[in-house]
Amino acid sequence: MRVRIVTDADRRRSRYLFDRVYDLLRAGDWRIRFARLDEDEGLQKRFGLTACTVGLCDHETETLYVDYRKELLPILIHECLHAIYPEKDEQTILELEEDVVLCLTPGQSRRLIGLVNLLD
Repeated sequence: MRVRIVTDADRRRSRYLFDRVYDLLRAGDWRIRFARLDEDEGLQKRFGLTACTVGLCDHETETLYVDYRKELLPILIHECLHAIYPEKDEQTILELEEDVVLCLTPGQSRRLIGLVNLLD
């Protein structure tokens, strides 16, 4: 396991990214659908999903799919980042997700969960 020192710059970047994620969800333009992606044949065929897919960002319908049996917050943050940065590749999104999750505070977690409860 890799150890990472969190700097003030990391916290500022994380806060910026968190605010973008929160604003995306709060705007209400994107829907969140909780699904068992490994069992949804329609989504598997449409997007070519693998059995290990835990989240999906559908830009066409502005829908974020999240496998509710997995780690909800990291998946939701990851898929929101795909919505915000459609031009970025998977590795970059994974790095941005790690930045946000690493510095995520209990208050930010509560805000996201509260917002998801309002949207569902």
